[in-house]
Amino acid sequence: MRWAVVLYVVIYRILTPPYVAAVAGDVNELTILRAITDGALEIMLIVPVIFMKRAGYFHPLVFPAFLLIATNVAFAPAHLFLPFVVSTRLFATVSPSWAAVLIDLDPQNYAQYRIQFSIYSILYYASLYFFFFQQDKKAQHIRSEVRERPAYLRYIPMSAFLVCMACVGIALLLFRSSGGLEAHIVSLSKGRYETLSGSGVSISAVKAAIIALFAWMAGAKTLPLKSPMFILTTLAVLPVVWIVDGSRSTIIYAIIGLLAIAAIRMKRLPVATIVMAGVLGVALLGVLGSIRHDFTSTSVNTSVFDPANFGTWLETASTEIVERNAEEGDLAAFVAADRMGFIWGQSYLSVLAFPMPRIIWENKPRTGHAYNTWVAFFGNPVDGDAPAAWGIPLGPIAEAYWNFGAVGIVLVGGTVGLIFGTLLAAFKRGSGRPELLVLYVIFLLYFSGGSRETQYVIQYGASLLAVFALAMVIHAVLGGRSSRARGAAVPDLRQASPS
Repeated sequence: MRWAVVLYVVIYRILTPPYVAAVAGDVNELTILRAITDGALEIMLIVPVIFMKRAGYFHPLVFPAFLLIATNVAFAPAHLFLPFVVSTRLFATVSPSWAAVLIDLDPQNYAQYRIQFSIYSILYYASLYFFFFQQDKKAQHIRSEVRERPAYLRYIPMSAFLVCMACVGIALLLFRSSGGLEAHIVSLSKGRYETLSGSGVSISAVKAAIIALFAWMAGAKTLPLKSPMFILTTLAVLPVVWIVDGSRSTIIYAIIGLLAIAAIRMKRLPVATIVMAGVLGVALLGVLGSIRHDFTSTSVNTSVFDPANFGTWLETASTEIVERNAEEGDLAAFVAADRMGFIWGQSYLSVLAFPMPRIIWENKPRTGHAYNTWVAFFGNPVDGDAPAAWGIPLGPIAEAYWNFGAVGIVLVGGTVGLIFGTLLAAFKRGSGRPELLVLYVIFLLYFSGGSRETQYVIQYGASLLAVFALAMVIHAVLGGRSSRARGAAVPDLRQASPS
């Protein structure tokens, strides 16, 4: 499996993109240098896959490579049969992005920025790996602690179910305030920001259902993959979360998280389940995207749910992936740092301000996504706070550079490495503890050092705490009652007998 990953990266990620560009005549004098730096970055990503032979698929340094390849294959399966013909990675001489800082770049400057970004990305991974292994050395002696399963864990499924039902109730109240279910879905096509503005607390509460499902999968005494209650709850909750939030990636990552927890508990990869989930994820991206991007509609087009439109779902998903890649959000933020100026930690302040609702602190700092839209894409000055606007995603490397330059990349990469090293050590020490398993998967899926992703970790961590706290409360109430009931049913005969 590992050498299959290496072979895939070399053929499809390193060699095919520049070759396809060269055949198309889309080259200049810096093409070879860019191909070398891009290739070095791809190799840096799979270094742990090559050399960490004892690391499992869900090791924090190995998982990103497998996730990247799985995503490529899921969204563009045809490229597997067309090496050196179809490329899944953008390699052009002129940026296709509409970002203000990229749209007027000549081929020379565009290639130079691309090369610089690859070099800084390599620096990020070098810092991450170095600090991770420094932390990992301290944890080499750690052995798993065998502990008795806490009694309250028997109530995790009940707690998770109650949290899910509470989240559905909150969602129904949101739909009512939006004029009904159909009106809410239609409004998403006009723009998620406009529709969801001012509902941040309620949306966060609804998304707690995802973590409740994670806790159910991790905390149930036996895996609930065949439990009718778990399956029905999952099928009920995930569509509701999407309808509330409008984010398809939220649902796709929820599916990946559930599969990861199941695989870690089973100590093997459920390949058939993963393949089915991959097909479902691509279909969801396409069908839900068709609904959300039907900008002129005044009602929900339910015909898109017809399985006969499966080919259309795949085409829609593939087209959107291409369009998102063409935005070049990471490069836009990187170039904005050079052309517009640094933002000096403003996006990271949003993490500290995150627990405070915007209804209380209206002008609290915003994430790097909002700055990317306002400055890099709209071309506004970098000074001052970004106003209310939707966010165009940028990764942790671009955000770190935009805040503090190369120093920021080293600091953020090192911080991520230290956190993953510490988390892995804690997971090893407490293997078998469902709360640590869920927390580990949350970090694995969402944490990369970016401001937006860190907010997700805080939000989902609080949701996890709520699920387990509720289970403890249920145990304190029902556990005590059952103990008293057992005591009443079986009296102490020694005290009842005459002396």
